[in-house]
Amino acid sequence: MVCIRGAKGGKDRVVVWPVSLIPEITQQLQHARAIWEEDQRTGTPLAMPEGLSKKYPEFQFNWMWAWLFPAHNICRHPRTGVLVRYRRHEANVQRAVKYACRQLGICVLPHELRHGYATHCLERGVNPRAIQAAMGHVSLETTMGYLHAESLSVRSPLEVLEAAACPLDGLIGNVLPTPGGVHTRSIPSG
Repeated sequence: MVCIRGAKGGKDRVVVWPVSLIPEITQQLQHARAIWEEDQRTGTPLAMPEGLSKKYPEFQFNWMWAWLFPAHNICRHPRTGVLVRYRRHEANVQRAVKYACRQLGICVLPHELRHGYATHCLERGVNPRAIQAAMGHVSLETTMGYLHAESLSVRSPLEVLEAAACPLDGLIGNVLPTPGGVHTRSIPSG
């Protein structure tokens, strides 16, 4: 799990990583640790949430508060003027998603991934309250807005027709509506 501090709405979120990403996350942790260790040697503090660096100044140098995705370079804090290490900017995520989409020939925005995540969880039978907690929503109504599940509970009339055994099947030609028009079954000979 990873804790995301100050996410949308200023809320902290906890995210569970898929097991399949453990090698990549381990590699990223090693990279982030190397940057943090270099910052320790040079005395470069971490950029902290508002007011926290004053209340707990030691946190600015604590590995537990280090960024998983640190910025490539240090910069001046806009209010204090102190050189600090920030996280990578969200524009980097947007660029990475855009690049991956181009490679795959699809069009997806980063925020749409949240909608897809919620919908796939629901399709797998995850309780909507659990999805609500995972997404960090206060209201279940907000979560339900992310779930594109209305089509999951409605079966196509064609599926119902094809699944039902027609009592006249084999005696006369059946005509069934299909997405491409009309499908006629042939009358059996003999």
